[in-house]
Amino acid sequence: MYQLRFCPPDRILFAPDGNEDLRRHVETCGVCRERRAMDRETRDAWGAVAEGLARAASPSRPDAAPGQVWSLSPRLEGWGARSRHYNAPMVLILRRGKDAVEAAQLCPDAGLAGPADVDLGPDYGLAQGWNRLSLPVAALDACWGSVPASLVDATLRAAVADDDAPEDSPLYFFRSLERAVAAEMGARAADLAPVEAGPSLLERVVAYLRGVGAVVADGARNAEEALASAIFPPEWAAARAAEGDLAVVVVARLDQPDIEIELKTVALRVLPNPQGGVVFASARHGLGAVRRLSAWHATPSGGLEPGKSDLSPDGERFMLVFTELPPDEARIDRLRIVAEV
Repeated sequence: MYQLRFCPPDRILFAPDGNEDLRRHVETCGVCRERRAMDRETRDAWGAVAEGLARAASPSRPDAAPGQVWSLSPRLEGWGARSRHYNAPMVLILRRGKDAVEAAQLCPDAGLAGPADVDLGPDYGLAQGWNRLSLPVAALDACWGSVPASLVDATLRAAVADDDAPEDSPLYFFRSLERAVAAEMGARAADLAPVEAGPSLLERVVAYLRGVGAVVADGARNAEEALASAIFPPEWAAARAAEGDLAVVVVARLDQPDIEIELKTVALRVLPNPQGGVVFASARHGLGAVRRLSAWHATPSGGLEPGKSDLSPDGERFMLVFTELPPDEARIDRLRIVAEV
């Protein structure tokens, strides 16, 4: 599965002028190292097999509807973090909106089944009810068939089932990687959504904040900055100042028609950074699967953004690296974090 999700296609793997991402990927991936070492005759033979299978396939492009199995646009594919080449997965459409669909990611290996997976049969593999994503219709590439409505219903029901797995288990590791693929596809697909006239995301966030009584300064460059700088009314549960090792986190759901925002607190550790500055590190934070993280640390001269923000594969831990923040100025109560879930 790792090769299917994160190894580059042949046109990139065998390119004579591969880039730095390819070099780093081959250094860490034994499968791709072996494939690059194949002689030309063997390579061409495997290429002919792949081309034959592609010609035998007969996908179509009907109007997207629940129950259909689709491949995603090649425009979503490409290099990402850790020199992984993100390859677009197949998805099962669960619901259809005006310009978007809700879909479950598919896994072709039935041997990786666990709680909240639905077996669609040998043609399509497993529908991951626990791993759903919202996509603009423009992110769909080709339809490869459909499944009965009963399997769509089963996948929707499975989405609320218990999908916990021990953290040291292969299933937990596999699902962390699958969630990372879905999050990356969703983020890239947002760029393909149709542009509609109307308030920008920043304008919508500012209107929401002022509507709930928060004080928002003018001049925010984006929605995340507006959320980080907002002063929330006392009646908000976590609007109190951070205490001890607790930092205030603005948890926001921005990728839906109705914005949702709440405040939570998360325990952090402040650690020295070997390259200079400090690291703020969380344990399991309980915010949900975080897709994107932004942060600011107040300083006497204004504010600093982290040089690097790292999320764990399951999105449930994070690390903020402030290389330009002197350790003696690092304070959790001066940190504001925005977590998009």
